[in-house]
Amino acid sequence: MKAKVIAVVLILLVLLGWGLGSLSAERFIPKSDLIPAVLGTVARSYVDSTRLQPKVMLEGSLERLSNSIAPVLTQLQAEKGKLNVTVSVDQYKREFVFAEPKDALGLNPILQEVATFTKSHLERSEKPEEVDYALINGFLRKLDPHSMLLVPEVYSDFNQSTVGNYTGVGMMIGLREGQLTVISPIDDSPAAKAGIRAKDKIMQIDEESTVNLGLEDAVSKLKGPEGTTVGIYILREGFSAPKRFDVKRAQITISSVEQHRFERDKKTVGYIKLKTFGKNTIEELDEALKELDYDFKSFQGLVLDLRNNPGGLLAGAISVSDRFLERGVIVSTAGLEEGSDRSFEAHWWNTIKDVPVIILVNSGSASASEIVTAALKSHDRAVVLGNRTFGKGSVQQVIPMNDGSALKLTMSKYLTPGERSIQSVGVAPHIELVPYQISTDYLRLSPAKNEGVERELDQNFKEWADKPENPERKTFFLYDETADTGVGEDEDLEWTFFLKTNAGAMKNSLKPSPGSKNC
Repeated sequence: MKAKVIAVVLILLVLLGWGLGSLSAERFIPKSDLIPAVLGTVARSYVDSTRLQPKVMLEGSLERLSNSIAPVLTQLQAEKGKLNVTVSVDQYKREFVFAEPKDALGLNPILQEVATFTKSHLERSEKPEEVDYALINGFLRKLDPHSMLLVPEVYSDFNQSTVGNYTGVGMMIGLREGQLTVISPIDDSPAAKAGIRAKDKIMQIDEESTVNLGLEDAVSKLKGPEGTTVGIYILREGFSAPKRFDVKRAQITISSVEQHRFERDKKTVGYIKLKTFGKNTIEELDEALKELDYDFKSFQGLVLDLRNNPGGLLAGAISVSDRFLERGVIVSTAGLEEGSDRSFEAHWWNTIKDVPVIILVNSGSASASEIVTAALKSHDRAVVLGNRTFGKGSVQQVIPMNDGSALKLTMSKYLTPGERSIQSVGVAPHIELVPYQISTDYLRLSPAKNEGVERELDQNFKEWADKPENPERKTFFLYDETADTGVGEDEDLEWTFFLKTNAGAMKNSLKPSPGSKNC
């Protein structure tokens, strides 16, 4: 009898333990602190409150959750003020019915329910925090192309890149139309030396496809110990199939400034290339100017090359602009938060004012690069040469979160001198460069395509845009697509030298005579 009682008790304990275990899988998963923290910041500070549409944001969250975590499928249906949400995780399925929220903060209880159910049925190998990251980045993506949550690994890389040192393959990547894409390889980096180019599509990293691979996961897979090799499969225009590039990881030191000094016939021209705008850019610029050893008697001009500079820190753009301007507004910002409307003006001290300046730009010149270009152009301090810039007129602030991630949120727009927004239209050069090709059979002019610019991105702020300005002149140059476009080529040195030594004459020629037309 005693044995039977013991057996029954053991059975009851097993059943009770199984019941508690099944309940604890859903009941005792802690609620996310990150989701309400991000929603609260968005509700208070986002630049455009009309874009905070809860249903649309929820759609983005569910889409991102399904795309980021393989065993998860979601469905959303709306009817008569109710939202029916279905979430499946492997064989587990739950249907939720919610009242449609009235504002962004009302999304919190919905996302908490979805997150809790999803986390409770994930495999042990899956990280629960990835659910929060997916839901948050999903609704942020519906706001604009630049707001996002930087997960801890990406935020750490972001901090390192603004300082100038990190370990990796040496390229900037992003999502373009849902595809992992190379924004630009860093000069002299392992990626650049391996032959990887801007706009390359990354189809596979080692043995893993990038389909449904989040940006943070891609960054993690590209990182690794110094000296190890990663296989990157690239699809490029002209490739019939993805091609593997083996890239050896290395310590990447990013110098944001590069300088050269050219002399001919006792005339000197300086060339400075700004690759990005980081925390140390102004110090590096000042050091580069010292190394150029310019003086007002022998120096004929200075070329400031901002081509393919993706931007960076607003403070860096203001400091660089200030170095070339004595007075006047550099840039203004406007947003919802108190104190976000500000104007930043130039100062007279440490100004380089007696050397003619030419700025080189193209469609890859974005954000902080456009601030510098517009400021020096508006104050007649520089001749701008090249092609229309990217057209990013918004400002993001990076807000650290308690878990080591950071919220990168669009909190204001910037206005160039004259209260102009270049959002989605870019900065027009004074002189537009148009390439032409000559063969035995034809002469072909090939205007720049300006592909991959701000106006092509989903949810860009095109409604902010002022009427675009047009170039004052066009000039043509012989284009050889097989040639190296680096400054080291003789042809480029001669072209750069011509531009610098003729800066004053070019500036004077910018005012067209009555009745003249651009051609």
